[in-house]
Amino acid sequence: TTQEQNGSYTLHDNCQGAGFSTYEYSSTNNFGNHIGNDFIDTDNNWTDTEDLHGVSTHWAVKATYDYFLEAFNREGHNGNGGPLVSYTNFNDWGTENAFFTEDEKMFIASGGGALSYGPLHSVDIVAHEFAHGINFSEGYLAIQGEAGALGESFSDIFGIVVEEYVEGNNFNWTLGESWIKGDKPGLRNLADPTDAVTVQP
Repeated sequence: TTQEQNGSYTLHDNCQGAGFSTYEYSSTNNFGNHIGNDFIDTDNNWTDTEDLHGVSTHWAVKATYDYFLEAFNREGHNGNGGPLVSYTNFNDWGTENAFFTEDEKMFIASGGGALSYGPLHSVDIVAHEFAHGINFSEGYLAIQGEAGALGESFSDIFGIVVEEYVEGNNFNWTLGESWIKGDKPGLRNLADPTDAVTVQP
């Protein structure tokens, strides 16, 4: 869902909970506040390549929200329909990653480096990060050691489950396969954890 204002459309969805918004990342100021620019389209058709990065993230967040609502009657990552802000095309620190922060922000890297062909906005990756948001709101498994391994595993599982939710029988057991470079089937591989970019024991 998009929002219309003054004849233009932006990636803001206020139809569920407190809503969710998707921005193109710009910068982070000295106070730690993140700055993003609206994706704007004049006819709500969203065919520009750069727009598609934002639309893909926005759609994947909505699909993940819908899954948790339907499967668990859970409203959003925090269970209370709290707002979720996503920043796509994140390019600070030279990272090719996606991550969820404790202040309820999701970041999707611009990619295009040694690891990936482009932005990491596939539904399995977005759902993986969304599940980290659930972790932050429910007891909080630390992001290191055995607790971190459990948190990553739970997020991997939900990444695959949400992909199956939207793709049906066309889903697969790998994460990030649509943008990963090289001869590995994906960033993670739940069918064969040893055959992936990130090898798991």
